[in-house]
Amino acid sequence: MDWVSSFEELSFNCLIECAVCCKRTEGVSLTVNDYQRIAKHIANLAFADKLNHSFFAYRLKVKKGACIFLSEGGTCKIYPFRPLLCRLYPLQLHIKWDGRTLWCLEHCPGVNDPGGKPVDDRYIESLTNEILDLEGEAFFDKLREYVLRVKKPFTPLLRNPFGVVYSNWPTKERMWSIVLEVFHNEALQTLTPRGRLGCIRYDILPPFQNMVAKGTTWMQSPMLPYIEERYLQEAYTQFKTIFPDLAKQSVEAESLHLETLEEKGTLVYRSINGETSTRSRRTKITVHKCNGERAEVEVGKLMHMLPRTPEALMEEEKYLKELIKREGRFGKEIADLPVDLELQFQFMAADVLELKANAFTIHSRRNEVGMEEMRDAICAVERTLAGILNNCLDTGPPSNCQ
Repeated sequence: MDWVSSFEELSFNCLIECAVCCKRTEGVSLTVNDYQRIAKHIANLAFADKLNHSFFAYRLKVKKGACIFLSEGGTCKIYPFRPLLCRLYPLQLHIKWDGRTLWCLEHCPGVNDPGGKPVDDRYIESLTNEILDLEGEAFFDKLREYVLRVKKPFTPLLRNPFGVVYSNWPTKERMWSIVLEVFHNEALQTLTPRGRLGCIRYDILPPFQNMVAKGTTWMQSPMLPYIEERYLQEAYTQFKTIFPDLAKQSVEAESLHLETLEEKGTLVYRSINGETSTRSRRTKITVHKCNGERAEVEVGKLMHMLPRTPEALMEEEKYLKELIKREGRFGKEIADLPVDLELQFQFMAADVLELKANAFTIHSRRNEVGMEEMRDAICAVERTLAGILNNCLDTGPPSNCQ
């Protein structure tokens, strides 16, 4: 079966007594076959709630933030007949715009564990065969049909003051390749990934958007404002003549912003329930790791961004690049977003990632963010992506330095 992935080289080992994937505020979704398979072995059938969903008709119940089938010893009580999504973990199944199977990754402590198995063609083939055994050959066709109803041939490319401008998916991919070219441009390399994304989102992308928008034409069927890939490339060629000065100004502004943070910055925190509060420098904030460990850090110390080891920096960049390749797949959300709004999501995810990595490093009493702290931060951010996306759509960041 033809497939692509959001990740590159990867290994995975399901760690003993980890159970991070079982500890969620919302239970895992079940197919009808999942529900029937579990029901054959469970006396009390009140283990799931009914959902109005084409594929996942039920959802396992949770108790005290964990699956009801998680034992006190941290093991699964129904492991031999566990749900499909549990079997796929840490991978998630999605469909790319061109109809190919797209495997995405949910980061957890077992990802890239030294004792892990390579997630390669053989690994994917075994998962595919398991899906076919449990759900039948029609499953992939039905999933493809379901997802492609959302991913229509004409996808939002950018927003402008007059609304959304559309294009096709190859043009959208070209737009993201342009964003990544700018992200890796030498002019921005003095900044952290979060700083670079901030420069692109707020200083560099808007003037480029204006250039692109000049090439908008109207399609007749359907009636949509449309950008051709040819004009996107022409606009980029023109944009590169003003980019050096624009990048220099943006980096200077971001550097000044970071200096201001260290002197008098505050933390604006938005909780899962949507409530926003401002934390002063002398207050403390509690940041949770995936394993439940808490790191309590003074806000003032968070304002000083610690350096990263080269390995941690590479891991951070690789993760943010991977989010782009998920093609709108963020946790439970399937979103067909214009690039500027998706870039806002990327920036907010990077912002939360940077703060968590900083907090974990301070808690460990180290002076440099290493691989351990970065991976812990990635795992923690991964579990909040759906909330970050929802906050992005509400135009309010979940966590942001001001």
